[in-house]
Order: sequence, then C-alpha cells, then structure tokens
Amino acid sequence: MIPSSYSLTMVRGDTFKFDLDLSGIDGEITGVALSIKKRDRDTEVLISKTLGNGIEEVKEGSGVYRVRVAPEDTRGFVGLHYIYDVQLTIGEDVVTPLKGDLTVVHDVTPN
Repeated sequence: MIPSSYSLTMVRGDTFKFDLDLSGIDGEITGVALSIKKRDRDTEVLISKTLGNGIEEVKEGSGVYRVRVAPEDTRGFVGLHYIYDVQLTIGEDVVTPLKGDLTVVHDVTPN
C-alpha cells in the first residue's frame, strides 16, 4: 500500500480531532496508531495514539475512527513543523495508509 499524503494544521494547546474513514480496507483492522515526530530521522516519537488511547471507532463496525490529540499533548511544542503517520494492523500485516506534514501554529489565548 502506498500511503496517501495529507497535510494537517492544528493550534498548539488545543484539542485536535480528525476522522479516518477506513471502511474500504480489506480485512479486520485490529490496530490503528498515530505517531508524530519532529523529523523523519528522529527516533523520539513526540505523540503516540492507539486504539483505546486517543483513537476510537466512531460506531462499532463502521470502519471510521476518530483521532483525538489532547491539549496537553502539544503545550510544550516550540517548533512549527512536524511529521506524522497512521499505521494499521490487519491480521499479521502492518500498513501505513496515511502520512504527511503537521503544522502546529501558536495560540494567542493561553489555556
């Protein structure tokens, strides 16, 4: 599977949610994971979300998953540009259907 590339923008320190429609994926999805890093070559993952920990299926059996990045996840971010990917576990296979750039803009109102 060649991943689709999609750029995301969020506000530092705000809740950020987006939905992933994976209903067209063949096979039973047993894992969904989001990872955010500063650079591709970095080994440190700054934010990691998984099923039951920031990722939930919107309606059981729908194949639509909601990713939630909590305000405390990005409060300490000082840069603007990051990268992310979404990986799925389908049986014994691990695939990356989505990856891209993440821009984190600074907020004006403190929270």
